[in-house]
Amino acid sequence: MWKLIMVMYSMIIIMGIVLLFAVPLYGVFSILFGIGGIILYKRSTKEEQKPAEPTPPVVTHTEITPTYKVSVKTNIEYDEDDNPIIKPSRETVKTYHSKVAGVTFKCERDKDTTRKEIIELLIDGQELNVDKFEYNDQPACLLIEPMSRFDIGTLPKNVAAEIEEKYPDNELEVFVEEAGTFYPEDSEEEKPYCRVTVFVLK
Repeated sequence: MWKLIMVMYSMIIIMGIVLLFAVPLYGVFSILFGIGGIILYKRSTKEEQKPAEPTPPVVTHTEITPTYKVSVKTNIEYDEDDNPIIKPSRETVKTYHSKVAGVTFKCERDKDTTRKEIIELLIDGQELNVDKFEYNDQPACLLIEPMSRFDIGTLPKNVAAEIEEKYPDNELEVFVEEAGTFYPEDSEEEKPYCRVTVFVLK
């Protein structure tokens, strides 16, 4: 097919050369028409011969659901009345049952996050990390959710002081007894709360 088209345009050019001697204007027009047709045809065939660009793969985005509820380390059993029973990993010298202080503040480790946001992710029996430090020259224990590494509050001053005084070198294990939010009777603002079991290991 392409050969036939090239021959046709070539004949137009030849006819234009012949017409130059009889009718110069028609001859020039025929020559230009033939040359232009050949150029356009070669360009179109080059475009057709270009390899098609590969179609980019379709990328789909999947929402990632936090896995706190299924991947946290817990240490909890339930009695026959479905009451939670939290057990230490080994023998203890002291056990504390305490509320967590400072739960309404922002996280010390990330001021853009509130402790309430982290507490809402906790589950009963979840183990927390403990970071001992001093606050106003007094011993303190910061409780940290291990998955996010954000703090949820501190042990009460009296508990932290007794642990530092009597068991300064003992390992601690801290587990969530209960955590969530509630509405105080004198407020319409939802407040977080958390209670923990603190085991002082032998």
